[in-house]
Amino acid sequence: MKASSQKKKKKWCRIPCSHSKRGETEAKGTCFVKDCECSRVDIVSAVNQRGFDREGESRRERESAWGMRQTGDLSTSKAAGAIEFFFSNTQLPGWNKKGIDICNGNKTSLVSSGKGGETPMKPKRRYYSLIDKVYQMNNLDEAWLSVKKNQGSGGIDGVSIGMYEKNVSTNLRELQRLLQQGRYVPDPVRRHYIEKENGKLRPLGIPTIRDRVCQQAVRQIIEPIFEEDFYYYSFGFRAGYSAHQAIRTIRRAKRNGYEHVVDLDIVSFFDEIPHEGLMEKVQERISDGKVLTLIRGWLTSGVMEDDQFHETEIGSPQGGVISPLLANIYLNAFDWGMKEQGFAVVRYADDAVILCKTKEQAQEAYRAAKKILEEELRLRMHPEKTKVVDFDEGFRFLGFDFRRDYIALPDAKVKKYKDKIRKATCRQQGKNLDGMLGKLNEISRGFGNYFGIGNVKKKFERLDQWTRMRVRAFMRKKRSTVSNRLIPNKVLESAGMVFLTSLLTTRS
Repeated sequence: MKASSQKKKKKWCRIPCSHSKRGETEAKGTCFVKDCECSRVDIVSAVNQRGFDREGESRRERESAWGMRQTGDLSTSKAAGAIEFFFSNTQLPGWNKKGIDICNGNKTSLVSSGKGGETPMKPKRRYYSLIDKVYQMNNLDEAWLSVKKNQGSGGIDGVSIGMYEKNVSTNLRELQRLLQQGRYVPDPVRRHYIEKENGKLRPLGIPTIRDRVCQQAVRQIIEPIFEEDFYYYSFGFRAGYSAHQAIRTIRRAKRNGYEHVVDLDIVSFFDEIPHEGLMEKVQERISDGKVLTLIRGWLTSGVMEDDQFHETEIGSPQGGVISPLLANIYLNAFDWGMKEQGFAVVRYADDAVILCKTKEQAQEAYRAAKKILEEELRLRMHPEKTKVVDFDEGFRFLGFDFRRDYIALPDAKVKKYKDKIRKATCRQQGKNLDGMLGKLNEISRGFGNYFGIGNVKKKFERLDQWTRMRVRAFMRKKRSTVSNRLIPNKVLESAGMVFLTSLLTTRS
């Protein structure tokens, strides 16, 4: 009995390797060597046969190695040679060091096809019954907590987060009843404009709090379904992915010889998504008619602007909870279409770059991107802003200026930061030092945590000096040239002031 109990506790490796012993279990070819590192050995050997060392191994090669261990095929396809590219040392969420997708067990999200290399796995399943999962009360509760956490203003009904929360139980039960009976009808979104960096206005569509909760409830159910198919270098609005990962990927691409870039710009992407094309892509995985009706209803709910109603026949409201997911679903075809042709795309929502080793490849990538976007997806690629550049010329992506081997902080971002600091440290405000520093630290942390990944040490030092001068002037309630001598830095630090240089993640 003792021996059998010990045998049950052993956890054998399930990956086929040289230690496999056929016939000992139903899973023939399974390794029975305890703590076997066969998966690591097999991946390393498969990658080394392609001329890469472990440090230069790409994620694509790791995936290929996993697929080859299962099929026994160690041949290199043309696409594998074409896209050995820049994914070296990039560790993404859900992937361990062995290259195995730990989110989906032992299954990769790719399959190998002869000429095109890796293509997105064809949907294994279409989901026919999801609405009952959407209106479950625990799902609605979770959706409400997410909406409450994100805050934001109310929609056309004037109901704010605080007002909705006062009767949240009643509101959620009413929403559940409407969904169960199929009587839920979304309200039009409220038009709101925010200023862009170039001075133009970006239109937003603000849903009501009720619609926001419902959108979040649907998103929580369908997002994991589509996550299985998303391109793994799409970083925008996905759990566990971030802009910093996209920036690090581009930095590694530069180190691996990808000197030429197609800086891609899509004209009014959210405003010009075709409804029918988007719904076709949603229906590839979702067949529940009630869920599809909800999504179509949000797309066609209309806009209220200056007390006038405007129908929406095209586009997805930028400001809705589900809009980022719908955007990723629609552009996923672009990601994989470029990948199949051997081009490396790094995308964050509608902001993307295509990295190439030569100018000729970049020009070819430009033409391929134009064809996919304009002919297949019926979007418009900006003829002037979309351009082929190299790292010597530089380009801007996700708020950073990429030039040569440096990631610089643009002057426009510095100016915007200073404007916020001026407002927070204004001497004629009804706040004490603690209240002012609370707001100031919130601005500094947000700015420093995001831009601290770049080569910004000197700029951060100068900004810290300028900000300390503003805080000293606030403390003395007057502008003074002697304040810097009378109030040392240690006094400001002990008061709780956060310095940008303390948030740096690089040394330069």
